[in-house]
Amino acid sequence: DLVQLRFAAAKAGRFNAFIIPAYFQYKVNAADAQFLTIREILTGGPGCRIVEQPLEVGTIDVNLTNCSLRLEEDDFTLYSAFVYVEDAFGNLGSVSHEVLL
Repeated sequence: DLVQLRFAAAKAGRFNAFIIPAYFQYKVNAADAQFLTIREILTGGPGCRIVEQPLEVGTIDVNLTNCSLRLEEDDFTLYSAFVYVEDAFGNLGSVSHEVLL
């Protein structure tokens, strides 16, 4: 599965992007998103997350791949995507609101 996200960065720094089942969205805060301490609930493999990717000012397009999003009749799971952005020094930053998939 391919999930495409787009966001605008106001200043240079680094970002993380990831997907989790939507019913865990209440667990996402900036500190967890910074260090991805929520690894046990991340969806998909390594291609379905981006960790400490440098970013420049402007529009950022993100492609998350091999996310294994499943929509089965007996197990309808919604997913949420998040982006975490921090400055270039690794200071605690901000996590986006969920993007429901």
